[in-house]
Amino acid sequence: MNAFTKARCFINIFNDVTLVSSLSPKTLSELFIFLRAANLLCLFAHKLKREDLLNELPENIQWHITSNINYSERQQYQVGIEIDRINLLLEETGISPVFLKGAAYNIENAISLEGRTMSDIDILVSSSEIQKTEKRLLSLGWQIKSLANYDEKYYREFAHEIPPMFDPLSGTTLDIHHNLYLPVSGKAPDESILRQNIVASSQQKLVLNKHMQALHTCVHLYWNEDVSSSLRDLYDFTCLCNDNASHHFWEAIVKTAKAMNLSSLLFDVICLAEFYFLLHCPIETKHQLQSQLSLFHRARRGFTLFVMKRALVPDTRVCDSKLLRLSRFLAYMRGHLMKMPVHVLVPHMLKKLSMTLRKS
Repeated sequence: MNAFTKARCFINIFNDVTLVSSLSPKTLSELFIFLRAANLLCLFAHKLKREDLLNELPENIQWHITSNINYSERQQYQVGIEIDRINLLLEETGISPVFLKGAAYNIENAISLEGRTMSDIDILVSSSEIQKTEKRLLSLGWQIKSLANYDEKYYREFAHEIPPMFDPLSGTTLDIHHNLYLPVSGKAPDESILRQNIVASSQQKLVLNKHMQALHTCVHLYWNEDVSSSLRDLYDFTCLCNDNASHHFWEAIVKTAKAMNLSSLLFDVICLAEFYFLLHCPIETKHQLQSQLSLFHRARRGFTLFVMKRALVPDTRVCDSKLLRLSRFLAYMRGHLMKMPVHVLVPHMLKKLSMTLRKS
C-alpha cells in the first residue's frame, strides 16, 4: 500500500470511528501518529468517546485518549476566560474586536470546537484601529514577540496582521488582524465586505457570520505555504458547511465568494472536502461555481488538486513518500507565490535566505 492510499485509509477510520475496533495494535499506533501530526487526534478522541468506543481499545490507549480529551476541554475553558478578558479590555477603549477561527468556535460552542487545541487567539479590528489596539495592550503589560528587524517590517508593511502579542502573566498569544489576507498580495478582501459579514453572537461578542467563517478557513488552508495543519482546517470547513447547510447558506457563500474573487478557491476547497471528509455540497452550488471559473483556472485545476490532495497528508514517518514530500514542497512554493507578487517575493526570499545563513 502506497503512502497516499494509507493516509486515505486513516482518514476513512477518522470519518467512521467504528472501524477502530478491528485494527491491530500496530495499525492503531500508526493511526495515532498520523492523527497527531494532522492535529486531529484530540478530535478523534472526542469522536470515540461520543460513540462509546473507548472500551474497545487497549487500556494504555484508553488512558492516552482520556488524557487528550481532558487537555482539550481544560484548554477550551481557559481560552473562554481569555476571550472574555480581551473583549472587555478592548471594549473599554471603544474597540470592538471580531473573534476569528478557534476563538469564534469557542464563543459559539460550535461543533468545530470539539477536540480543538489552540496556540493563540485571533481577532480582527479595522485597519484604522490597529495602532490604538496595540497601544492599549502595551499599556496593560502585553508585549510584542521579539522579532528580527526585517520580520517586524514584513508584518508592518506586507502582512494582514501586526506582530504577535503576548501577555507574560497568562501566557496568552494574540494575533491581531486588520484583514483576512495579505494586502500586498492584491487578493485581500475589501474591508467593507468584511464589515457586512460581522454578527453579534449570543454572548454579544462579534464574530464573522457562518459563510464568511467558511471562506476565511478556505483562504487559510489553501493559500498558506504551511500546510501542516491544513487537514484540520479542511475538517473545520466541512463542519461549518454541513452544520449550517441550507439554501440560504450556500447561496450566501457563493455570492460572497464572487464578490471577494474567491469562487475558484471555494470550488477547489469544496472538492478537497468532498474527497477527504464527505462534505455534502449541493450539485447546483458546484455548477454555479464552475460556471465562474476562468479558462486558465479550468486548465490548471486538475494538476493543482492532484498536488494539494497529497500536500495535505501530514509529514510523518507512517505515511511518507517522495511524491508526498514533493507535493508539500510545491504547496510551499505556491503559498509564497499567492502571498506576494514576484517582484516583492524574490527580494523577500533572498533576504530570508541571507538571514538564515547568517544565523547558521
